[in-house]
Amino acid sequence: MHWALFGAETQRRGRRARRLARVFLPALAALVVAGCARAEAEPEPVTFRRTGGLAGVTLELAIDADGRAVLTEDGRTSEFDVAPERLEALYEALERVDFGALTPPPGGGPGRDLFEYRITYRGQTVTARDTQVPAGLEPVLAALNDILAAGREEG
Repeated sequence: MHWALFGAETQRRGRRARRLARVFLPALAALVVAGCARAEAEPEPVTFRRTGGLAGVTLELAIDADGRAVLTEDGRTSEFDVAPERLEALYEALERVDFGALTPPPGGGPGRDLFEYRITYRGQTVTARDTQVPAGLEPVLAALNDILAAGREEG
C-alpha cells in the first residue's frame, strides 16, 4: 500500500511541475530576450570631427564606450578618460537623436570662420555647419564640446 501512495504522490508532483513549467518557462524566455535587447542598446564608440574656424584647424575625437578618449588636434595626439557624468550626458543626448531624420535648417551661406562637424555613432554619420545645426543635434555638440574642454584641461 505504501508504494502505491508513493507512486500517486509522485504523479501529482509531476503534473504540478509541468503546470509550473508552462507558466514559468515563457516568463523566463521573455526575460532572456529582454536581456539580449538591453545588451544591444549598450553605448558604442563615438567619433567627432570638427574642421574650419578662423585658424582652419582640424580636430578629431574618438570616444570608446568605456570613456577612453583620443584627441588629435594640429597633428598632436593626447589621450584622456571622460568623466562618467560627461559620458552619460553624451550618450543620453545621442540616444535622443534620430540621425536618419536630421536635416539642417535652411540658410547659412559660405563663411571661412565657420566650423563644420561630423559625428558618427552606431554606424550613422551626420554632418552640420555652425549656421546649419539641427536642433536635435545641439545637445550632442554641447556634450562633445564639454568633453573637449575637460580633456584639454586634463591633458
